[in-house]
Amino acid sequence: MIHDKKNLIRRLSRAARPALLEAACEPDLLPSMVLANVMSPALWDFRNKIWRRPAGKENQTPDANDRVVMEEIHNYMDKHLFHVSPLEIEEIWGCVDLNEERKRLGAASVNYAMDVIRRAVEDRRELGILTEKQNILPLMDAERFPDYEYSTIELIRAHRTHLQRKKHRPIGITCCADEAVLSASLAWAAGRVPVEAIIIFGSPAHYCTLVRQHDHAHWFNGKHEYFDAQGWASEHDPRDPAGIHEAFLARVQGLDRIITTSGVHRFHTNESTMSPERLAQTHEAFFHFFGTKLRPIAETLKSDIRFVSDPLQEVSLQALDEAADASAARSCLQRLAREHPGSILDLAHYAFRDLWVEHPQAYLEAASRGHLARQRAAEIASTAEALDIVRGIEGDASIFNDSDRITLPDEVLLFGTGTHRDKALLLYTLLIHAPFSSKAAKENMELIFTEADSHVRTDNISISATTLLEQPDIREPELLRLPQKPSGESL
Repeated sequence: MIHDKKNLIRRLSRAARPALLEAACEPDLLPSMVLANVMSPALWDFRNKIWRRPAGKENQTPDANDRVVMEEIHNYMDKHLFHVSPLEIEEIWGCVDLNEERKRLGAASVNYAMDVIRRAVEDRRELGILTEKQNILPLMDAERFPDYEYSTIELIRAHRTHLQRKKHRPIGITCCADEAVLSASLAWAAGRVPVEAIIIFGSPAHYCTLVRQHDHAHWFNGKHEYFDAQGWASEHDPRDPAGIHEAFLARVQGLDRIITTSGVHRFHTNESTMSPERLAQTHEAFFHFFGTKLRPIAETLKSDIRFVSDPLQEVSLQALDEAADASAARSCLQRLAREHPGSILDLAHYAFRDLWVEHPQAYLEAASRGHLARQRAAEIASTAEALDIVRGIEGDASIFNDSDRITLPDEVLLFGTGTHRDKALLLYTLLIHAPFSSKAAKENMELIFTEADSHVRTDNISISATTLLEQPDIREPELLRLPQKPSGESL
């Protein structure tokens, strides 16, 4: 039971901080991010800005209006987001040690993802389109890789603080996975696409989104490129399957996975957590859009597919499609998550960073993986020095505009702001990783949240996150104490 709980918390922590390698190993983290987005008021604000753009255009048929809205989603993302390159990710977040990642996530999974990415980079180099900021081969040769953290809408917006040098500052920065998730989220929130009609596909090197509405489909290939089925057909002759295939591969190198809310099909293992019927429908959607059976899909269909059960295979998410705002979407997903524990509906609330989840300890584990906090912790020699780092955080607002959603320590350091809860988690994480802290102190350290303050208890003292001073007593009622240590268990 203890082992199972550890594995569960580890999985939930990956949802709380989904990064490139996590999603490479667990592709269903991406639809959990879509569901996290639809619970966010920020996404609906974004949706409303886009929705107003085609307003006033009269005499639009429903079909044309679908195209108008989808085109506006693409145009808005293309004009207002900055696509960050791999070496710019390194500048912001630093790098992970690939040997450590192999131990954490499994050597086979990490090696596979790195092989896919290496081939994609080498292909770009051979084609003469590899820019200096994209060349991560020297890093990979040194067993390092940019620490890509995939972002929900609030994190996308928070990153704009790193774009001061831009003349026309975008509203946020993204990578391809962020763009795939955001375009899917906006297409759903625009009321045009059922959540079950969202398909994210690609590989660890590149993700994009195909959405279907009735007989119409739309392909968002990153922030720069958009096609509806009609537009694709006008440029690619269905009588030329080889030409279609080459045009597709030029955009999506190494297609190896199709990801939906009801399961994932991985080509390289030929394993599917979608039902056979759902998988057939998904492959049919690709055929209708592209006008031919794409070679990677055709090849995987020739051999036996191993079908694996998934909690949502037979579950309808139609109730979510009726949500009219963020609050309604959140209420619906909370109910569905209770009915289907362990599914992506559960993961979504950790990607959303809801503090009041069943296993908030997942946030401690997600925090402990942060590269920036660990780096700062390695430099401190006392609790006083840890407190100085926290004092350096000048802002006291949440990047989520909601104190009931937790910001991880690396984000507090990067964006220079956080609530007392966020700063307490930062202090806790610094002390957990600090070399001067004893093993006993780390094992007994606690994080305590009240309504008006948060506290880190260590070595029989409590430190207030609002004053950053020792406080003998915590007089307010406790709302949450972490780590959670039920009687008879040690996590």
